Amino acid sequence: MTPERHYTLIGLSEAIDITAEACERLKRFAAAKDAAMAYADRFGHTVIDPSEGGLLRDDFDTGPLLAVRTDLLAEAETEIESGLSAPARLYALKLALSRRGAVVRMPEELYGVNADAASQFDYVDPRNRSVQIEMERVCTDHLRRIGALLPPGRPECAFNEGAFPVEASVIIPVKNRAATVMDAVESALSQQAPFSFNVIVVDNHSTDATTRLLAERALSEPRLIHIVPEALDLGIGGCWNVALDSPLCGRFAVQLDSDDLYSAPDVLSRIVDRFRATGAAMVIGSYTLTDFNLNPIPPGVIDHREWTDTNGPNNALRINGLGAPRAFFTPVARRLRFPNVSYGEDYAMALAISRQYRIARIFDSLYLCRRWEGNSDAALPQSKINANNAYKDSLRTAELAARRSTALRTRLLLLSEPMEPQAEQRRSVMVDGVEMTLIYNPSRSRSTGAKTDAASIAARPCFLCPANRPEGQQAVEWRDYEILVNPFPIVKGHLTIVSKRHEPQSIAGRMDHMEALARELPSYTVFFNGARCGASAPDHLHFQAVPSEAVPLWRDAARWPGHPADTPVGEDVNILCRIDPEGRLQRVVFHRRRHRPECYDRGVMVSPASLDLAGLVVTPQRADFDSLTAADISRIISEVTCPKPSYPTL
Repeated sequence: MTPERHYTLIGLSEAIDITAEACERLKRFAAAKDAAMAYADRFGHTVIDPSEGGLLRDDFDTGPLLAVRTDLLAEAETEIESGLSAPARLYALKLALSRRGAVVRMPEELYGVNADAASQFDYVDPRNRSVQIEMERVCTDHLRRIGALLPPGRPECAFNEGAFPVEASVIIPVKNRAATVMDAVESALSQQAPFSFNVIVVDNHSTDATTRLLAERALSEPRLIHIVPEALDLGIGGCWNVALDSPLCGRFAVQLDSDDLYSAPDVLSRIVDRFRATGAAMVIGSYTLTDFNLNPIPPGVIDHREWTDTNGPNNALRINGLGAPRAFFTPVARRLRFPNVSYGEDYAMALAISRQYRIARIFDSLYLCRRWEGNSDAALPQSKINANNAYKDSLRTAELAARRSTALRTRLLLLSEPMEPQAEQRRSVMVDGVEMTLIYNPSRSRSTGAKTDAASIAARPCFLCPANRPEGQQAVEWRDYEILVNPFPIVKGHLTIVSKRHEPQSIAGRMDHMEALARELPSYTVFFNGARCGASAPDHLHFQAVPSEAVPLWRDAARWPGHPADTPVGEDVNILCRIDPEGRLQRVVFHRRRHRPECYDRGVMVSPASLDLAGLVVTPQRADFDSLTAADISRIISEVTCPKPSYPTL
């Protein structure tokens, strides 16, 4: 039974108009959800649901009224850096609460606010620079705590590989911009550079004069490539992919929107020079906001000087954009691909690049960004703003998962590098039409011969609890688990994923934990041994994982004697799952009818668990390794596994 929770209301504005009844309603809603923090819609203003990536955005709109679980508020405050400004302190508080529990939105217009909304350019206004530095520190600390912080350092691109028709291409996606597109085209064609370049305009089936104007200019200018794609469902990102896929695309693809202009004739040359000087996969310049007639408007130059080589990829998750003009090393952009959307496509590409490659900056203004009533983001209704923000938040959430996986794999690689099976021998055996590997590994005698009856468990200390682990065994935290290198590995890279709580070995309610770990370690197979199915520590919840390439099962899973992945799962099971090469979750279940085979009582030390059933049959005794036949192994598997799904369900 969930204990009673007490909530504190935090008001962040004197302009809040709310009744006492509404205050109690928000607290009751938070308690019913057992939330760490709750917020609500305002009169005439609907906000969006929270997500992990959304909360990382420092301007995520929760409104000025929060219901916070009182005990977690006290805990969270202990992790907040002292001396922060009010905006940074609030940002830190929200992130600290999100690490402790759910953040939920109450989808009701609960109160009113008499205050103006913030400008979309507030976060790049130079007057807010000191607060932005604080926000970056808070974001960096949060990413470190959740295991998603990327270390500095990225590989350089090999620019001289491959053949390209020109050194650079200016890419202009366009639809119905007859008033501005030719200004953009002429700005691109007027570039002066010591290398060849072209201008690729992807005309997305314009219905105004855009197509005619472009076609006429292309007749007299061979550098202008006018493409009308066959597909009728392309967004801006899809148009970019069309340009990148063109055989006429250059080594570097440089963005120019159909509304905008380059600020000088040497912009293209400066961008390519920056690529060559840094080895970056992406170069981003700075831009000046202007009106339609190119008169500067506040806040003027947007240079994103918050970017640093060491922490820019991490801070990119906090802000809502990385700047313009954007330029890409074409082979990298071709491989990563833009999402086929018309908002956030550039942000998605920049996040993916920043995780894997260097992004270089030019802090001088290279670009005139015209703001006028024809802009695609002019005078948007709140519903569209919410949809745009929700999409970018989904990109952040997906990127967080990818970065956790990258960081986790890096830490585990360093942790497990020296751990290899000792004094092992192997031989292949064809068992019922599938190839299995028999392994002689004497160090596994402790696990294979473990006594798992209640009396034996009560008489020994739990060797998975921190106090009883081997001296010097290191751990990497993952959610509510610790990942350890198995001290007696079956294969190199053998991991044990141990619950932070001493609780019985049970799969009930934890299948999603296995699958989440498999997604964060896509080159690994994660497996579970039931308490009576080969688990040497049935008193302490744990999974295990090994590199998938070492598991024979995946070579021919369809022929393996396991049960369908969608069959109901009881406790007497062995389960293996991985992400296959196409990115799909693949799972195999073995239902058990007995713990150990009959021959175990006659001294044959084979006690099948997940890896044995998946084709890595472990024998700690040399005599067993030498004498076991394919028929013996087939009989052992048949004795311990169910021939069909006839078992109780949870």
